[in-house]
Amino acid sequence: MNYIGIDLSLNSTGIVSKDFIVNVTTGGKTKKGNLTKWHEIGSSVIKYIHTDKITEEDEIEKLTQIENTARKIVQTIILNYPDKLNTKIGIEGYSFNSKSRSYNELIALGTLVRHSLMTYYGKENIKIFTPTEIKKYMGSTTYEKTYTNKKQTKWMYRNLDGVASGSFKKSHIYQAILDNKFENRYTQFLFAHKHDLMDTKKLSVKKPFEDVNDAFCIWLIMSEYKIY
Repeated sequence: MNYIGIDLSLNSTGIVSKDFIVNVTTGGKTKKGNLTKWHEIGSSVIKYIHTDKITEEDEIEKLTQIENTARKIVQTIILNYPDKLNTKIGIEGYSFNSKSRSYNELIALGTLVRHSLMTYYGKENIKIFTPTEIKKYMGSTTYEKTYTNKKQTKWMYRNLDGVASGSFKKSHIYQAILDNKFENRYTQFLFAHKHDLMDTKKLSVKKPFEDVNDAFCIWLIMSEYKIY
């Protein structure tokens, strides 16, 4: 079975499978056209597919730009995994706490991508993970239970710093990937560059890794722990 994790974004979509890691991005380049520092370093483990920023004000032209990005995402997946019966795809759902002006554009992108993948692979092979689900699954597959009452009938999963999995920020997700027993070329890269890519004070992670990490988590919990 082929498993694919997707973290959708207008500017930096992460796509992860056993065979490749892709970042569909509007950025990552300097004014001279060279890759920026961390995109250059990440190119050893990530393939970049560049797409245009959403700049149009006209609604039809804007939708055309969004459709172009959606096409690149969908084609990347279908061309590499044409087998409709043996492919399962997990997609991170929307964060309803988002106050971004581009939220409507993200929903448009998500709708186009989801519809195309459902049409090709079938709705039974598509799973939407809420952001909270991803955090909690990473907690439950990586850390020990912490009981919250004396009868030990209720519990939660906390990381080694005591942060509950449902409250994980980007840096906590990064650390959970490292604390998980699974190891491959990408996790080795994350470990080697941990102190450069992760800001434990701001609880943030440099792009494009924060987006790729979310897609990696979806792929991991589907492929290794059969959660789908």
